[in-house]
Amino acid sequence: MLRTKELLNAAVAKNAAMVIADAAQAYLVRSKHMLSGDDTNLKNTWEEICVQVQGEKSYFWEAYEDAMRGAVLGVMQFLDRGLLQTLWLHTDEGWDLRCDLGADEAEGLTAQADYEPPDIPVDDEAIARHIIAKYLLLFADDYTNSRIEEFLYPGDDDIYDDAAEQRDEGLAPPKSQT
Repeated sequence: MLRTKELLNAAVAKNAAMVIADAAQAYLVRSKHMLSGDDTNLKNTWEEICVQVQGEKSYFWEAYEDAMRGAVLGVMQFLDRGLLQTLWLHTDEGWDLRCDLGADEAEGLTAQADYEPPDIPVDDEAIARHIIAKYLLLFADDYTNSRIEEFLYPGDDDIYDDAAEQRDEGLAPPKSQT
């Protein structure tokens, strides 16, 4: 069992969530299960998700949500229970217990020999929802390449170059690209 201070460590939870989101993104880049049709220039599921997030969500959005959920849950299966507990405590569902544990820690109760920490549940679905909402969708909104730009702005040959030029001049936020 991890100590209360370790369970409440927001930096550990954030780093773990980012690693999971990165691994899920890599999985989705390798995935070729695509719904955008044979005439698309998009190459993988991740690019389709990016188009959905940056543009307009299609009829198939639930399928993309399922793909993200499956990718995140697939990564999470390799994590130990202590890390999953830390992640769960930093979800909306874990907020109350996190506050209670923080209060116990602040009052010095956790340092007492007879302190019995509460059972910390692990809700994989809550963790996955949190990572998708707070990390993976933000990654998708920030990710671009020429295929995504062409899909979002067909026929505008300069859009990708204009966006890159604006970023170089500090007029637009940086976007990740491959």
